[in-house]
Amino acid sequence: MPGLNPAVGWATVAVGAVLSVLIVLADSEFTQVGRRVASELIAPRVRAGERVWYSGAWGSQWYAMQAGASMLASTAPFPASGDVIVTSASHRRRPH
Repeated sequence: MPGLNPAVGWATVAVGAVLSVLIVLADSEFTQVGRRVASELIAPRVRAGERVWYSGAWGSQWYAMQAGASMLASTAPFPASGDVIVTSASHRRRPH
């Protein structure tokens, strides 16, 4: 593009590079959440013989399945009484 100030071009490249690094860091952090849930919440229960179901998506689903969880769906099979359900929702029930 004729007449483009080189400083503007380099600033654009720098902003793009910083944004890319931030996206990669955020993605890494979200991946760690899935790994942590699988290793701390799912795997110990599966090893103890409990049936664990996972309701979630993205990379966390892969880690949950690798840890031995079954995926919760709207069709059978469904969890039975005593089964553990782990979900990716961040909703907490507050005491009244």
